[in-house]
Amino acid sequence: MEKRRVEVVGAVIRDGAGRILCALRGKTMSMPDLWEFPGGKIEAGESPEVTLVREIREELGCEIEVLGPFERTAHAYEQILVDLRLFEARICSGEPTPHEHAAVRWVVREQLHELAWSPADISAVRRLQEEVSLQTAQDHLSLPKNATVLRLALRQASREDAEHIARFNQGIAWETEKIKLEWPRILAGVTAMIAEPSRGFYLLALEGERLVGQLAITYEWSDWRNGNFWWIQSVYVDAAYRQRGVYRALHEHIRQQAIADPQCCGLRLYVEEDNAPALAAYHRLGMKRSYYRIMEEAFLYPSSRPHSE
Repeated sequence: MEKRRVEVVGAVIRDGAGRILCALRGKTMSMPDLWEFPGGKIEAGESPEVTLVREIREELGCEIEVLGPFERTAHAYEQILVDLRLFEARICSGEPTPHEHAAVRWVVREQLHELAWSPADISAVRRLQEEVSLQTAQDHLSLPKNATVLRLALRQASREDAEHIARFNQGIAWETEKIKLEWPRILAGVTAMIAEPSRGFYLLALEGERLVGQLAITYEWSDWRNGNFWWIQSVYVDAAYRQRGVYRALHEHIRQQAIADPQCCGLRLYVEEDNAPALAAYHRLGMKRSYYRIMEEAFLYPSSRPHSE
């Protein structure tokens, strides 16, 4: 028997200290005494964002601004399949007060795992814990999160860089979609692109001799504009160098090259719908959300993430 599908939304709300707002389900609710990210069921005719604003107002008595997608997951309970969309949000006014929940609590990320969570929310908790792990690694390496990368050099890739780029590409696939790229195929693909400039090129960022970031440019001819869109792809920054200006340097360099090229009519990129940090970073660099939606039929490595219809 096919399970009934229920679409719900939840909010990942942080305070000024970076703590996360958690809500404890009450005794009269399903799955009582479990913690969750506050939110609720999407009603007919509502968008997820409208639902989230309404639910937080009703449940916690405060107004929020939805900042962007955080994660989308599906969890099969005994009788229903929950399709959960989590969004980053911030409180605009009011103090969170539980009207339906047993309690609310601001929790530091390092302690989120100490709570008993609703099963559908556990994936997001793990992702937030990964943020903690990255910060710990940066602190251990004495690389402040907001420090400026010094002596950063940019250059196009050569054949000698193929293996390093391929390893970075494996990292991209695993971090974003938990896909394991086959080494012979990805190495051959990188090598083929470096060997044939008509396909595109890789731009690398180095600190000294260490490769710390990359992006790729491929081309899409636009007959409407009689020019090429440059597609930004294969973006990856070494974990120890993230949020230190590496990608900004790569992006600004490409943007200036694109503006100077009379055959280039614009920049495009694709980003996972629920990757809120990436969406915010690209927005800060001047990229805007397109009104087009990408459709695909992938014969290799189809996405492991759930798709909206």
